[in-house]
Amino acid sequence: MMHSPFEILLVAAAAVPALTTSTLAQYCSANQSVATTKYPNKCQIAQIFNNLSEGNSKAFFAQVAPDVDWTLMGTHPLAGVYHNRTIFLADAVMRLDNTIVNGTGTLDLVHIVGGGDEEWSANELHALGVCKNGEHSLPYPSSSPTCLSFMDLARAFEPKYMALTSFMIGLKYDNRFNWVTRWNTEGIIVEVRAWVDSALIYKAITENESPEYTYTDQRTALEPGPVGVGCATQK
Repeated sequence: MMHSPFEILLVAAAAVPALTTSTLAQYCSANQSVATTKYPNKCQIAQIFNNLSEGNSKAFFAQVAPDVDWTLMGTHPLAGVYHNRTIFLADAVMRLDNTIVNGTGTLDLVHIVGGGDEEWSANELHALGVCKNGEHSLPYPSSSPTCLSFMDLARAFEPKYMALTSFMIGLKYDNRFNWVTRWNTEGIIVEVRAWVDSALIYKAITENESPEYTYTDQRTALEPGPVGVGCATQK
């Protein structure tokens, strides 16, 4: 069976960090979950984002229009206007996801403003993880794991210590960011204006992918390798 680039990317995106469910309880009373509004209300928005907590990226991105305009503000390596869903998945989501060590990521929907009778909603999120430049592990030191001695560092790369219980020492990915989403009356995201921790994105990409990058304002086509969707086939 042939799969579209979008379907292939959704399979890869299944490892996106999990979303906590606390926001559902905050916004989803019995009345809110059945309320009829012109645009998705806070409970319905929280339910859509909660698809990510269940590892169901396909369900989340099914609520994003194929021709969405997704703007990442700034001049960091991922900044620019992505003119469709596939380009955003390949050249933003997957590039960033590829910098994070598998199993270390969490994503928390913190707060929602707007929605319901308003076309726009502001969605505050908090992502945590450890970047791959920390995949070299250290054995737990004899005292606090936050206080590393020279010997702890020296012993870390000896084979007999690598099998010990260890912790990550890579770049901590702690990103508090905001996706401002415009919804249509069918509950589909048609536009996103996103503000992120630009300095953190810069460090994550340049320390884990390539120290060199070209800032692109308008992203109308998939990036060739070694970044983007072509990285698996191009040297």
